[in-house]
Amino acid sequence: MLDARVEKLEGNLTPAERTLWAYINANLENIAFENGATLAQKSGVSPNTVSRFCRRLGYKGLKGLKEDLRDEVRVKSLLNTTLLARVEQQNDDLTVHLNNEIEALVKFWEQIGSQHWQDIVQCVSQAEHVFVCGFRRSAA
Repeated sequence: MLDARVEKLEGNLTPAERTLWAYINANLENIAFENGATLAQKSGVSPNTVSRFCRRLGYKGLKGLKEDLRDEVRVKSLLNTTLLARVEQQNDDLTVHLNNEIEALVKFWEQIGSQHWQDIVQCVSQAEHVFVCGFRRSAA
């Protein structure tokens, strides 16, 4: 998805945008954890370049680009053919556990990008005290 968008602009990217794209392309797995300022700093371009690049690709901002990247990275990492073949071959408790963990990670990752998750993070980060209580897993 993202590659196709960049390919359409390939000959028209500014030097700063080419630098940014090279950084993004080399660090796909980590981009989801970046904001505009950190992405700009780590790639060596200005925050305005990050915003402009996202808009030129057809996104409203970095969030849209990250959503596309998240989907691509998820597919590339979780649907690794070697991993799938190994998981599908075995039918033991370890495989069941591994599949459950993968499913839980995918669900967790989907929540991270939601507005609800961002609201929770904002609330917790501004709280004077945070109390945490854990319970054993009750569902199978």
